[in-house]
Amino acid sequence: MAGIELFSLFVLAVLLLAGIAALVFLAMLPGRIAKSRDHPQAEAITIGGWIGLIFGGVFWPVVLIWAFLKPVSLSRQPLNDADFVTLFHRLNELETSVASKKEMRL
Repeated sequence: MAGIELFSLFVLAVLLLAGIAALVFLAMLPGRIAKSRDHPQAEAITIGGWIGLIFGGVFWPVVLIWAFLKPVSLSRQPLNDADFVTLFHRLNELETSVASKKEMRL
């Protein structure tokens, strides 16, 4: 083999390794972002980044956006007895208000 052929094989190998390294970096990026932002679903995002790599990057942008979003907590504190009494009185006030407005229309 001539020197130029060896050099071209070396360049080809370096480019191939650089491409693989870039793909691995992009697959790991959403998981790293999620972990740095203390996302509660960081592990799922990490797995999603790798699955995005397997499927050719189709789902990767979705996983990247998911890494930047934090889920909103829909759970609330349980109500105590005072809260129930307050809600009960407020409901009675609203019912009497609606009933008086109905009587005014008739």
